Amino acid sequence: MSAVARSMKVSTAALYNHISNKEELLALVQDDIIAKVDISVLQGALAGEISAVDALRKWAWSYRDILAANIPLIRVITQLPLYGSPQTIAMYEALVQVISLAGVPERDVITRLVAIEALVFGSAYDVHAPLDIFASPGPEDSALNKMNSIYLAQFREQSSDEKEQARLRADKSFEAGLEALIKTLL
Repeated sequence: MSAVARSMKVSTAALYNHISNKEELLALVQDDIIAKVDISVLQGALAGEISAVDALRKWAWSYRDILAANIPLIRVITQLPLYGSPQTIAMYEALVQVISLAGVPERDVITRLVAIEALVFGSAYDVHAPLDIFASPGPEDSALNKMNSIYLAQFREQSSDEKEQARLRADKSFEAGLEALIKTLL
């Protein structure tokens, strides 16, 4: 709280005129960031404008991209109850309805939500991984190094920029994981 107060150029005590504790502050930050996730696609599915599966796919990409830009938020989301987070609650409310709409039995909805969210969280971190994350110090002809070279060649063909190559790598992995989850969970 002291660091937050310093960054705002106010006293720590002044923060407590507006919030009661650190958890409330984190809930406000979480809600502000989660409000940027595109849930209109979920609402569109509930209105019959888009299929539930397509809505979940589009929501997952939006959620992953927002979290990739706000990595510290992942820890908050996984450890903080939803109190005081109306935007976050609205997202999860729409999400459980769309997962149900996709035909998932009620008893399995939260399990499926958590599985998709786990993929989103991991992929948000993966966006920041170096392109050569699987490069091994072992011999060049090792199975891992051979597969890694073949794997990376496709991204080098698409872009000469290493950051863009890394993003393409992360996107391809997320797409593969998301499609596999959609096929098996929904």
